[in-house]
Amino acid sequence: MKRSRGFTLIEIAIVLGIVLALLSLGLATIKSQLSSASYSITKKRQDAIKDALIAYLGANKRLPCPYVPTAGSPVTGIAPGVPPACPQLFGTVPFATLGLAREIGTDGWGNLFSYQLYADTPPPIICPGTGRDWGNSACFGAGKSGGVTINDGTIAAPIPLTVNVVAVVVSH
Repeated sequence: MKRSRGFTLIEIAIVLGIVLALLSLGLATIKSQLSSASYSITKKRQDAIKDALIAYLGANKRLPCPYVPTAGSPVTGIAPGVPPACPQLFGTVPFATLGLAREIGTDGWGNLFSYQLYADTPPPIICPGTGRDWGNSACFGAGKSGGVTINDGTIAAPIPLTVNVVAVVVSH
């Protein structure tokens, strides 16, 4: 009687287990590399937005109003015109107003950057004296600071990371 040669079920199960373990390690490595690349892209785009905001502030003596997308409309990235004050102080980065491509207005995961602008009171605000509204050129001047505080994210007892910020750009 000839005995057939082949693999037993136990040998096949062991090989499959090893292959699955190697695949899961490989997928975890790929996932971490993709996450790292997305973070790097986000950081570069935030730097480009910061530079564009500084250039806009220097040229216009004000910061652009946030762009607020409306449901069902295409995303244009164009901030509202130059009102005495911004109609809303929170929205997304007005990438087209800043002269940036839409790609720069999104983070590494494809989400639009959120953007908040500081003003002392809700619009409309009439400045010149002591008022501060970084979206109104009449309110821009020496000695005026922002008023946004950025915390570390803890809820119970948040630790302020910085205070008197004039604008915030956030990636989600």
